[in-house]
Amino acid sequence: MHTCFAVTTEGMPLGLLDQKIFARQLRPDHERRRAGGKNVQDVLPVEEKESYRWIEALEATSKVAVEFLVVTVCDRECDFYDFFKAAEKIGSAVLVRASQNRTINRSSR
Repeated sequence: MHTCFAVTTEGMPLGLLDQKIFARQLRPDHERRRAGGKNVQDVLPVEEKESYRWIEALEATSKVAVEFLVVTVCDRECDFYDFFKAAEKIGSAVLVRASQNRTINRSSR
């Protein structure tokens, strides 16, 4: 289950903004790897990846909470380019626990 739960900055629970129940499809190891050792998830379109549920939840949350500033807080599973791109596109603030060290380019905006 993937749940988006809303709380105030004081920690008061407000309720669910989005929830999706899913069943992971287990595949044999030989189906998870492609030639050259690449993970199948690395070559799938983002809409077919399991992590796409983060983008769907972000979009659903932005439609529901239009009168409030929402900061989406995510774990390491959400540390992928397409999520950050989607957040920027809809102007949504996010806080993501990074899964690896990164070099950050800072622009002079």
